[in-house]
Amino acid sequence: MFGAATSETQTGGDAIIDPSSVSDDELTARAVELEARRRAVDTEQAVVLGELEARRTCDRHHGLTTAAWLARETHLPAAVSRTRVNVASKLRRRLPLIADALAAGTISWDHARAITALANPRIIDTVADNQHLLVDLAQRCRFEKWHNDIRSLARLWDQDGGYDPNDDPATNRLSYGTTLDGLTTLAATLTGENAEVVTHAIETRTDELHRRAAHDANASNGELPIPSRSTLRALALTELIRHALGIDLDSTKGPVVEATMVIDADEPSVATNPDGVRLADHTTRTLACDAAITALIVDNLGVPLDLARHARWATEGQRKAVRQRDGGCTFPGCDAKVTWCDIHHCTHWEHGGVSDLANLTSLCRHHHGVTHRTGWSAHLDADGWTVFTTASGQQLWGQRHQRQREGPPPRPAVHAPPTHSAARPGRLFVAPGRYHRPEDPLAAAHARQAVLRRLTEATTHAA
Repeated sequence: MFGAATSETQTGGDAIIDPSSVSDDELTARAVELEARRRAVDTEQAVVLGELEARRTCDRHHGLTTAAWLARETHLPAAVSRTRVNVASKLRRRLPLIADALAAGTISWDHARAITALANPRIIDTVADNQHLLVDLAQRCRFEKWHNDIRSLARLWDQDGGYDPNDDPATNRLSYGTTLDGLTTLAATLTGENAEVVTHAIETRTDELHRRAAHDANASNGELPIPSRSTLRALALTELIRHALGIDLDSTKGPVVEATMVIDADEPSVATNPDGVRLADHTTRTLACDAAITALIVDNLGVPLDLARHARWATEGQRKAVRQRDGGCTFPGCDAKVTWCDIHHCTHWEHGGVSDLANLTSLCRHHHGVTHRTGWSAHLDADGWTVFTTASGQQLWGQRHQRQREGPPPRPAVHAPPTHSAARPGRLFVAPGRYHRPEDPLAAAHARQAVLRRLTEATTHAA
């Protein structure tokens, strides 16, 4: 494909293409092809390094460890060399199925490295017994989401023997130093609830500062640029401390814990943060002591009461439900977190779209704009997964919590997005496992109160 558009420079026997003379489709195909080649090289290097380490060849012939010899011969950083040799050795000795998946191109070197990093001596046998599971979890899923998933698994497997930093307060450290030019650098290590509360507070205030900066940039026609995320975090920390110093503690009450925990009703003792990382039991108990709990009535698919055409904008409860269902931008491959996403009406309000969960999806600002381009559209399948249609008519499954759904997506005609119709007989009330469309508003209100009462009782018992 690329033979006619190559330069004289050779890399591994293949000429480097001239990117200015190939089409967009050829460039994207080439990028995927090169990644496949990289994985093949990574696999072969793992096999070679693992064998060298097992034979102790470098020690016998060069008086160096395999990692030290590799660093010397290739001018790699010593830490990189050690990591490659350690991964190769574990793959060879204990994780052959992970090595096979790497050789088949099913996973990348980064996946293999993450698995071997978690496979400490206490749980390496458990990791070895669950190699298929770890590989399967990586399919059709962003690396970051998969990494969070396996970290949660590792924490479960290691809960009896692992070190819990919450039991060691000295793990929490903060240091700072000032340079001769007056710049101060902070470095902090926080654990458990300390980490959750501090990071949540900083990120929340950073979001506020970003919205303020975006408004200022728009009002000034770009003369006031939007600072980087790291700069906004630094300013957010400064604001939080300044405001805290200005509060009279004797005239105020303690704040309600605002760190977000995701708790499964079927297993209320287990909680994760919004990114899916399981929190230590100590963290869960501490944060749950003074938390604000909001009950949301949903059906067995996680879909709450709809608003139909009674409201133009989604309620805050609906927004929380959409964000919890989607876990971030639903466009396949996007890594935008849920707090940075807009709530998009798949069928636009002006075209008869309704403010129901079946017509709402989470999209980052960029992909929100993509769906509004000519020819592009999005709709939700019957079970709440987003389906995107490109300008060329291609159908793409969306993602939830950065994991893309498998299989071919349905055509839009099969599951048309909901629109307002005068024939709809009243509001749709959804209770767990059952669908009702009560004609009597009073009956609907009583039904809602009964479900809310049951949810409240269940939450109280779980606490």
